[in-house]
Amino acid sequence: MLVERELILRCVDGALWVTQHNEGLDLLVEAGQGLILRRSGLAVVQALQTGCAGLWAPHPRLSPADDCRPR
Repeated sequence: MLVERELILRCVDGALWVTQHNEGLDLLVEAGQGLILRRSGLAVVQALQTGCAGLWAPHPRLSPADDCRPR
């Protein structure tokens, strides 16, 4: 995904591998954890297990559903 402004990534279930362009390290985000993507540019997010993630802009009126699992 292309990050043009600060975004919040939250792992609801499973685990995510995250890397950002020009960032010196990759990150593992597990269920219940979150990460703020602050660096502009390309970010790669890959599920390491079957899971669910939410992505949103940090604004009080824009928040992810607590449960984004398919019904």
